[in-house]
Amino acid sequence: MVMMSMIMILMLQLMDYEPRASLQIPLLLRLGENLPALVKAIESGNTDLVYTVLLHLRENMPLGDFQVLCHCI
Repeated sequence: MVMMSMIMILMLQLMDYEPRASLQIPLLLRLGENLPALVKAIESGNTDLVYTVLLHLRENMPLGDFQVLCHCI
C-alpha cells in the first residue's frame, strides 16, 4: 500500500515535466486527480481541455458536488 502511494506521488511529479497540458490532463483524470486536472486545464487557456475536464467531472461526480464546484470556479 505504501509502495503504491509512493509510485503515485512519483508519477504526479514526473507528469509536471510534461509541457503539453493536452497530455497531462487525460492522465490526471485517469489517476483520479480531478482538481489538478481542472486547474491545469484552466491555466492552459485551452477551452477544449476545460470542457473535457468539466464533462468528465459531471459524469463522475454527484450532481450536488459538481454544482458546488462549478459555483466556486
